[in-house]
Amino acid sequence: MSLECPLKIWHHTGMQIRTFTDNDATALAGLMRHWGPEADDLVPEALVAQIQHCRERVSGELFLAVKDAEIVGYLQMTEMSLVGFPPAAELAALLVHSDLRGQGIGTRLIEYAGEWAKKRGLTRLILSSQLHRTEAHALYRRCGFAPWKQSAFFVLTLA
Repeated sequence: MSLECPLKIWHHTGMQIRTFTDNDATALAGLMRHWGPEADDLVPEALVAQIQHCRERVSGELFLAVKDAEIVGYLQMTEMSLVGFPPAAELAALLVHSDLRGQGIGTRLIEYAGEWAKKRGLTRLILSSQLHRTEAHALYRRCGFAPWKQSAFFVLTLA
């Protein structure tokens, strides 16, 4: 996983990986509908605010995979530090357009995630994935990830 180009923009086999800009919000909202119905109500303005929050408060960044001037995938990275564990990079989100899966886009985004982490001196890259996403799990294993633990996630909505 060595990149010759700076991390701001990476070109590989006709695909570019670059940081999100506010001008990308509408196209990104369209791509995110490939998550499923839970993404149907995404508003570009809300995405811009969420990404700004990630950059300012969570030490994270959003990267876009662009091919032929179209956003074909994205990657959200954050740094995390849990007491008792070495600091790590978290691959917080990875999405490839559903019609383009299996073409190496996800693999390239994961390679990019590794370089992002290394640039920050982090030696671990972690992610979580819903149990039913077996095709994604196969990709992660092919990229060298190993299952770490299983967890139940809970949410409490604060008023």
